[in-house]
Amino acid sequence: MAFGSDRQTTFSRAVDGAVIDEGLRSYMLRVYNYMASGLALVVVYIVARTVGKLIASRWAALRFRRGEVTPRIGQALLCQAGVAFGLVTALESMWPNGEAPQWVSDLYSVVLGAIAVFELAGPLLLKRTIVAAGEVKAFRLIHLPSDKPGAWQSLREGTVSLLRRLRIMRLPPAHQGPLRARHVMHTNVKCLPPGANMDEVLHFVERSSLDHFPVVDDMGKFIGTINLADVRDMIYQPALRDLVAAQDLLEDDRVTASADETLHELFEKFREHNARDLIILDEDSSRMLGIVEQRDVLRAMHFEETGQKPSTGH
Repeated sequence: MAFGSDRQTTFSRAVDGAVIDEGLRSYMLRVYNYMASGLALVVVYIVARTVGKLIASRWAALRFRRGEVTPRIGQALLCQAGVAFGLVTALESMWPNGEAPQWVSDLYSVVLGAIAVFELAGPLLLKRTIVAAGEVKAFRLIHLPSDKPGAWQSLREGTVSLLRRLRIMRLPPAHQGPLRARHVMHTNVKCLPPGANMDEVLHFVERSSLDHFPVVDDMGKFIGTINLADVRDMIYQPALRDLVAAQDLLEDDRVTASADETLHELFEKFREHNARDLIILDEDSSRMLGIVEQRDVLRAMHFEETGQKPSTGH
């Protein structure tokens, strides 16, 4: 009798264990499905927000600010998620005492998950955009490999290396070799057309901080530069102002450099020609890539020698 009772107890325990195990599997399956659906919503939200920002900003830049705003401005806006967070927080606050429906909580989680992604990738995309637009010179974003990196530096370099290996984002490697003109030149440079009259030239000069003003034709080919001293001399000859165009003020001696010239080569040109800025041309010496100012070369030489970026300037 006791033997039969033990068998019945063992059988009952086995049944209870099977029921519990089945319930646990069912619960874990529901959790997995919930997490999968939540992750899918986050991915959909990220893709939709990214596509919307890129397309809308590109259309607006080309439609209303062609030539003034880079069409890639959208990727610089991806890390700006404060509005979405504010809206979903305001939505949740519409129900007092935490009585908001489940879909509100799900939406809140989706937005928070997307914000985490955008805050990681956004700053890197922002750096790429401002360099491509010429607002910041490339050497400002260069990092030198450290001989004795600290914990934070090691974490930073490890993260950058991982992102580069996974090809999640194109990131510049730690800089090796001497800095060159391409690293310190301004690329967002306004140019004069050869047919600009004297009033247009003067207006251009007033808004520029340079001593030499580039002139390019309609095809983007570099023609030459106008010296500030020549413009000043023309101011005192009002009889010629209506007869002179930008192409008539071009300098005879063109002082230019290539993007691959080192800082020391640039500095020697500055000293030889007593210049404050140099035009950077492509390999064919036909198109202008940018302008290098002497002060930027000096800052970059300091950075190259000490590894410390100056705290002022652009």
